[in-house]
Amino acid sequence: MIYKLCLLRHVIRESAESDFEALLRLNAESEHFLSPLSLPRLQFLHRQAWYRRVICLDGTVMGFLLAFREVGSQRVAGGKKAVSLQEVLL
Repeated sequence: MIYKLCLLRHVIRESAESDFEALLRLNAESEHFLSPLSLPRLQFLHRQAWYRRVICLDGTVMGFLLAFREVGSQRVAGGKKAVSLQEVLL
């Protein structure tokens, strides 16, 4: 029973622009392991991500995931080159 109660406190959901402040805070807290992340860069990455999720505990964002598909040199709407994960990480 305790296990089920703990699961109810955790929610994994699609991330949204309203989460960006929390995502930037989380990134800054781990910046010694990660790259710095600005709001414009986060907005760009969020638009490019194929999969965007946050995990919340009691309504507070505790972590996030942005996943990208490898697209090579394919073009996206508007004629712009799609960004690959390798390019994002550089």
